[in-house]
Amino acid sequence: MDRFPDTFMWGATIHSHSVEGEHFDSDWWHWEQRPGSIVDGSTSQYGVDHWNRYADDIRLAREYGLNTLFITLEWSRIQLGPDSFDADVLEHY
Repeated sequence: MDRFPDTFMWGATIHSHSVEGEHFDSDWWHWEQRPGSIVDGSTSQYGVDHWNRYADDIRLAREYGLNTLFITLEWSRIQLGPDSFDADVLEHY
């Protein structure tokens, strides 16, 4: 097998809703609550607590040799209403 070029990007995706936990304003959260949406009834209520453990997640990605991460933002955390944005959440991201 040939080597990957040194410029090859090894990465992962961190999808905010799936991993952050404790976010209940998202359309996805409301969808999860409908009976039958998820066969085993699991939800993203706790995720893997990325919201609080993001620094460790990024450190682990480096340790595992990743050189790129695609991190999504949970827009419903950021924009609370039509003209209402949470500056603290933006700072956190």
